[in-house]
Amino acid sequence: MSSHRLHRRRPWHRWVLLPGAGLLALALVFWFGLEVGSARSEALVQALDARLAELDERERQAGLRHAEAEQRQADALTAAHRTIRELKEHVPDGEFGALVDLLRTRMEGGVPMERLRFVVSQARAERQCREGVERRRFQPRLPSDVSPLQTAAFLDNRITVSATASPMTQADGTQGEGFDPAKPLEIRLLRIGGNLELVKGVLPLGHSVVDGNREYRFTFAPGAKSPGIEVVMQDCAYP
Repeated sequence: MSSHRLHRRRPWHRWVLLPGAGLLALALVFWFGLEVGSARSEALVQALDARLAELDERERQAGLRHAEAEQRQADALTAAHRTIRELKEHVPDGEFGALVDLLRTRMEGGVPMERLRFVVSQARAERQCREGVERRRFQPRLPSDVSPLQTAAFLDNRITVSATASPMTQADGTQGEGFDPAKPLEIRLLRIGGNLELVKGVLPLGHSVVDGNREYRFTFAPGAKSPGIEVVMQDCAYP
């Protein structure tokens, strides 16, 4: 009978031990999960710290580049102001500056430096002109004219002068007789060889034509006694 009781007690021990083993297993799994989670959290924190450090370094480098760019800009402005001051001290201005610009333009146009040097060296305060002047009178061409163009010739036809002008306008708006000297006109000076020089503006006007060592000075004005343009030429030494 005792053996029969012993045989009946065995299942009771099993049911006592099984729940304990299960709790131990759950505890081990929970502990392992905590360890793994802690390790992952620590790795994540380290990655975030590294990323923040990288961003801080990038921001610091960007600040340095910005500061360097501002310094370069300030240096460039300082150099520009210094250059302007130096130019104002050394570059001619006023009438002398205009003369330098004219000489530069002539050089760029192909006039040799030797020629410019000679012209400047031969320039005189007083003009040396021949006595007397030549006078001509001619009518400018109007837009409505159908007659041949009128010209005035000088120096045995080496220079011919002509002009186009605007007609007179009456009070009612209709076209009057002759040209209007108060309005701008265009004067053409044609030299033998095909060189054409234009003069535009309101009378009186002046223009010079240089040919070798002579300068021919022209003045244009409205006719004093009769309609038309009166032109006067004076022959002077050049330069």
